[in-house]
Amino acid sequence: MVINLILGLGKVTAGVVGNSWAVIADGLHTISDLLSSVAILVGFRVAQRAPDRTHPYGHGKAEVLAARLVGFLLLVVAAFILHEAGGKLLRRQEIKIPGQIALWAAFVSIVVKEGLYRYKERYAKRTGSASLHADAWHHRSDALTSLAALLGVAGAIISGGRLNWLDPVAAILVAAIILWVTFRVFTSTMGELMDAAPPEWFLADIRNLALDVDGVKDVEKIRCRKAGLNYLVDIHVEVDPKLAVDEAHRIAAAVRDRLIADGDNILQALVHIEPYYPDDH
Repeated sequence: MVINLILGLGKVTAGVVGNSWAVIADGLHTISDLLSSVAILVGFRVAQRAPDRTHPYGHGKAEVLAARLVGFLLLVVAAFILHEAGGKLLRRQEIKIPGQIALWAAFVSIVVKEGLYRYKERYAKRTGSASLHADAWHHRSDALTSLAALLGVAGAIISGGRLNWLDPVAAILVAAIILWVTFRVFTSTMGELMDAAPPEWFLADIRNLALDVDGVKDVEKIRCRKAGLNYLVDIHVEVDPKLAVDEAHRIAAAVRDRLIADGDNILQALVHIEPYYPDDH
C-alpha cells in the first residue's frame, strides 16, 4: 500500500509535469491499486471472523466480495481513462510533446509493479485467496499499462511531436489492459460465488482422510464448496449397519475432527452416517 501510494502520486506528478496523459492514466491505475488493497485488507478482516448466529457458515465470502470490489474499481478507472484520452485524441492539436520525466516514471513503474505481482501471486497461491490473486493481477496489469505508456511516450518523443497522438493512444491501450484484467477478476471469482466444486484431487484427499478413520467402510458421497480461504464439506460415510447409534456417532465425530485437523483449510465438516452393505459395492 505504501509503495502504491508513492508510485501512484509520483507517476501522476510526472505525467502532469511531462505532459503525458498516458503516464497520468498509469498513475491513476496505481492509485486504484492502493484502494483495492484497502478493500482486500478489510475483506480479510471480515472473512476471518468466527461463525455466529446470523452467519453460521462463517464470513468467508467477504473475501470474494473484496475481489469483486477490486474489479469494480478497475472498471471505474478504465472508463475515466477512456473518456479523457479519447477527448485528447479528438483534440489532437492540444496534445503536447511528453518530457523525459514521463519516460523514466513509466520505466521505474514497470520494474516495481512486476516485482509486486510476483510477490503477491506467491502468497495468493499459498493461501488460495481469490482476492489476493485478483490484487496480484492488478499489479501485473499496472506493469503492462506502464509498458504501454512507455512505448507511447517514447514514440511521441522520438518523432519530435509528429506522432504526438501516440500518447493518448497509449492511454487508451492502458484502459484496454485494465478491462482485460477486470474480466479475469470477475471470471476467477464467479465459481466461488456459485459454490462450484473444488478440483477432483481435493475431493480425493477428503475421501482418503475419511477412509483412514477406524469404522468407516466406504464413502458414499462428498459435497464441498469454498468460502473465502476455507472449505465447507458435506460427506456421507458408510459404517456397519449393526452398530449402536452412539458408536456410529463417535465415528462421525472422528471423521469430522480428522478432516478439520488434517484437511486443506477445511473450516466445517458435516458427516452423515449411511449403512454399509457389501452387495451394493
